[in-house]
Amino acid sequence: MQFCITPLKALGSVDQHSVLQLFLDGKKDKFFTFLTTDNQNKGDRLKVPDYLEDDFAYLSNNKLGDVIYANQEATIKTIKNKNRLVRRFNIEELNEYSLGQLMMYFMLETIFYAKIINIDPFDQPAVEEGKIYAKEMLGKNLLAN
Repeated sequence: MQFCITPLKALGSVDQHSVLQLFLDGKKDKFFTFLTTDNQNKGDRLKVPDYLEDDFAYLSNNKLGDVIYANQEATIKTIKNKNRLVRRFNIEELNEYSLGQLMMYFMLETIFYAKIINIDPFDQPAVEEGKIYAKEMLGKNLLAN
């Protein structure tokens, strides 16, 4: 059986309605990697206007970071409850060093996984073909007006 890894970005509540339903009730052929940060108790306190109080009272006096944290934890819990495979990388301090560590990890993971499934991780023939065509076109000035 051949496996395919296709990374998809799904950013919090922005993408939940477009992809989370597919992830939860769709084919069980995915695993999930969460990149999280410690958002609790960060940001300004929320004030819900009186006319929205009936529907959004639960937001009152929470900080924006608390809302973000609650959403990330609820999403992870929901996906786990559907018996999906989940892994999590929590970034305690978001800075150049921690992002560099994360990027290096994923580069090495890609190389090792490609080797395991007998794919050359340093060769992209389909991409190379497009580069060759572009160079030919530019070399012949086919794009000139």
